[in-house]
Order: sequence, then structure tokens, then C-alpha cells
Amino acid sequence: MRCQFLVPCETVLDKIRELGFDPTLVSYGLRFHNNAAVPCGTYEIYIEPERQEIPQDRVIPRDESATREKAGYEAEQVMRYLGMGPKR
Repeated sequence: MRCQFLVPCETVLDKIRELGFDPTLVSYGLRFHNNAAVPCGTYEIYIEPERQEIPQDRVIPRDESATREKAGYEAEQVMRYLGMGPKR
């Protein structure tokens, strides 16, 4: 969150620090009013986002079609296609 404070702003920054935040100076600039330009500081305050807890209760089902016999047959076919396996 970015905030601008008119200079001097040390009292406001101290109150923010008392709340547990750490304001970081981004830049100094001018804030324009009706008849004057007033110096101000832009500060950035990092606020930790809320995290949603994700339950780990999912079950990954076993696929019965992925068996060792099928994997061996497919590997044999690839080897045969590449010319590295036994020919029939």
C-alpha cells in the first residue's frame, strides 16, 4: 500500500511502526494545493496477504490400464521400430 504524508511526517511514521508495519520511503515530491506546492513523502507499506489453507485430502486413483505388461510391450515396439530389438 502506498501512502503520501506531508513533511514533517516522523510522528505519523512512528505510529505506523508501533502498529507493527515497516514503512519504506519510495520518493519525496510535491503535493499541489490551491496556491502552493507542499513537500510530501511517498511511503510503501507491505501488508501480508491472507492465505487460503488448501487441504491435502485428495486421493490419486490408480489406473489399471498402466500395467508393467503394457509398458514392456510398448518399449519392445519402440525398440523394434528403431531397429534395436528382435525382429519377428
